[in-house]
Parts: sequence; structure tokens; C-alpha cells
Amino acid sequence: MEEKGLSLMPPFEVRRDSAIVAAINSAYRDVRGEEQPTGAITPTLFYGSDAGHLYELGGMEGIVCGCGGRCTSCRTSV
Repeated sequence: MEEKGLSLMPPFEVRRDSAIVAAINSAYRDVRGEEQPTGAITPTLFYGSDAGHLYELGGMEGIVCGCGGRCTSCRTSV
């Protein structure tokens, strides 16, 4: 990947008022009955995702949304 000038896990950013963020937050609200945490959530952790690749190569907006927790975190104390 680096030989082609591409990052292994490229960064990406999506506006809080984008259509994809609004759709996911609306679905979360409908299912859970509460607002979803949105934005950079701390502590910052590394997650593998296609979102950065889709943004870098195709200009597509994407988000990372999921349960997280002890199985996907880099914390040492669980």
C-alpha cells in the first residue's frame, strides 16, 4: 500500500450534519430511545475500518458505528 502512496489505515472525517450521520443517529434513536454519542469519542482507540479507504479512494463518506467494548478496545484493564 505504501509503495502506491496509500496509507494502511487512512484517516477520514465526516461533517456532523452529513446525511449518513443523520441517518445513523436517527436509527439509533428509534431503536434505543436515546441519543447516540457522536464525534470523536475518548479514549481514542484504533479500529480497523474500510471508512478511511472509501473516503481516500472514492470520496465516499463513512462512519464507524458499533458496540465497541472490551473485545475491540486497546485498553489493558478490562
